[in-house]
Amino acid sequence: MFVYLNTTAELLSARLIAREITGTHFMPAVLLQSQIDALKLEEGEDDILEMDASMTPSEIVDGIRRKLSF
Repeated sequence: MFVYLNTTAELLSARLIAREITGTHFMPAVLLQSQIDALKLEEGEDDILEMDASMTPSEIVDGIRRKLSF
């Protein structure tokens, strides 16, 4: 199972920049677009669980647990 945290590039960038400022992330924000471009999801794959990444981490985890019946 692959959990895909779906969101906008803008939200990812804001979060990444905030982590970069505090020194809590290893990847510089300038590399974000190349990472987004490299992500290729195949249509019809049934082992991908898509979650809305704009939710809080605890909401995401709760949603994953509900969908996977944990």
